[in-house]
Amino acid sequence: MAKGHFKRLPVVDDDGRLVGGVGCGGLLKIRLHSRVAA
Repeated sequence: MAKGHFKRLPVVDDDGRLVGGVGCGGLLKIRLHSRVAA
């Protein structure tokens, strides 16, 4: 479910390839980066 939600976010839209390759680990990192950027 998390992947579906993240895919809708603009952050994942840009790094969609990275997320698809790394998996859950990448999602956590992107989530942290999103919070820091915001």
